[in-house]
Amino acid sequence: MAQSMLEPTARLFIYETTCKQGFTDTVNKTVCGHLKEFPEYENMVQELSAEYLMAYKVLLNVPVIILSLFCGAWSDKVGRKLPIMLPCLGNIFSVLLYMLGSAPRMPTMVLIMIGSGLSGIFGKSAVITMALHSYVADVTDKANRTRRLGKLLGMNFFGYCCGSLLAGALLEVVNFNVIFTIVTLINGIAVMVTLCCMEESVQNPQTAFPSGDQKPTFLFKLTNMRDSLLVVFKRRENNARCYICMLFFIIVAHQTCKSGEQDISMLYVKRSPLDWPRSWYGYLLAIEYAASGLAQFFMLPILTNVLKLKDSTIIMTGITFKFTRLMMISFADKSWMVYLSMVIGGPTSLIVAGVKSILSKTVHEDEIGKTFSLLSCGETLSNLFGSIIINNIYVATVNIYPGFAFLLDAAFYFILFIIMLLLARDMDINAQYGLLKEFSPSCKSESPDENIDRSSVSSTPKYDDGPGAIEPIQPINENIGADETMHLQRGVIDKRDKMFYDSVSKRD
Repeated sequence: MAQSMLEPTARLFIYETTCKQGFTDTVNKTVCGHLKEFPEYENMVQELSAEYLMAYKVLLNVPVIILSLFCGAWSDKVGRKLPIMLPCLGNIFSVLLYMLGSAPRMPTMVLIMIGSGLSGIFGKSAVITMALHSYVADVTDKANRTRRLGKLLGMNFFGYCCGSLLAGALLEVVNFNVIFTIVTLINGIAVMVTLCCMEESVQNPQTAFPSGDQKPTFLFKLTNMRDSLLVVFKRRENNARCYICMLFFIIVAHQTCKSGEQDISMLYVKRSPLDWPRSWYGYLLAIEYAASGLAQFFMLPILTNVLKLKDSTIIMTGITFKFTRLMMISFADKSWMVYLSMVIGGPTSLIVAGVKSILSKTVHEDEIGKTFSLLSCGETLSNLFGSIIINNIYVATVNIYPGFAFLLDAAFYFILFIIMLLLARDMDINAQYGLLKEFSPSCKSESPDENIDRSSVSSTPKYDDGPGAIEPIQPINENIGADETMHLQRGVIDKRDKMFYDSVSKRD
């Protein structure tokens, strides 16, 4: 909620500061409040604001990229609570600098940039996202993980909706400092709740600080970065490494487009013919986050529980809604069209839930924190490059056609849809033959001999190094039909039963 209040407020703060610092005191009182009436000044402010927004994103995201490479493996050792609290503290410090910058005769833009860099050093929202998703994965099983991650994303969007709505309402009647004060208080409450009310999900966590004879687990160790990178680069059976790489590419590409789109959306609606007041942009974000949250709370359970759709199909559904939204906003010349496009694009949030669910089921349990850490690093990197690339495209084409950047985004999502379609087809082929064990939910099958000990069978891959050891039975993927599933499971069980009897005979 605090982050959703801070993001649009900071963007508008930069936009207004750009205008005020670009003209003399006498001129800016006339021009900055009526930019629509001065097209030349409006274009100049739009282009300069885009450059400042790019610098803001660079300082905000570059430190997070480095931090995310270390933080996942570190959180697997020290626990999830500390990575949740650090970004909240960073937001408090950065907002205090923003408030200082709003004072008279202060270098406002310089303090904004310093504050954004400080927020990035503490991890921003990327580290919180990594820690919370890892926490949920720690305490849930694979069968329920998609729904649980969806609920977490839904609460995230609910907080973003409330924060954006509150920011939009307050910007009508108060100045920026009031909102910055509220953001500081909310972050302080989040730190206290995490510290006092949240149970640690990592068993026997190590200490991050010196304590008696116990050595601290340092964050910036090369082994932490190496372990995170191995999630993508280490060899895996049955093409699983390729699947992980492609899923990483899809979510990073999605975040790249989303990041740039958020920046140019603010410039797009501030420009004529829309020429929105600053509060309307907060309302727009509130509607976007509300639609995304409702999709997670109501649409996702229907798709998973009622329609029994695969995660890959859910991802493609989200991409389809995103494509429709971008096509609509690119031709919007009325305010209601912009708002409607945000409502239509609500199910776009299904992309993130589906991809993260598949990834968490594909990697081993001890790699979950590293996976989400590397994913946060990729998302942060995409935030940076998305802002730079799409802002530059917008600046280059705004005088020709303001909606061109949205059209380009739509074309890119069409390509992502084709990639996901081919990827889903290949995963289904592997799953039908029982080759890709990581995608299989837990299941049970009756044995023809009730005296056989099935205690070694587990849905979690645990292997015995003994001479007669066999691998536990891995179930078949939920994505195929029930009859075919039972047929394939029976074949696997018959084969494993023979191996079991052979191993017993050898021991005897």
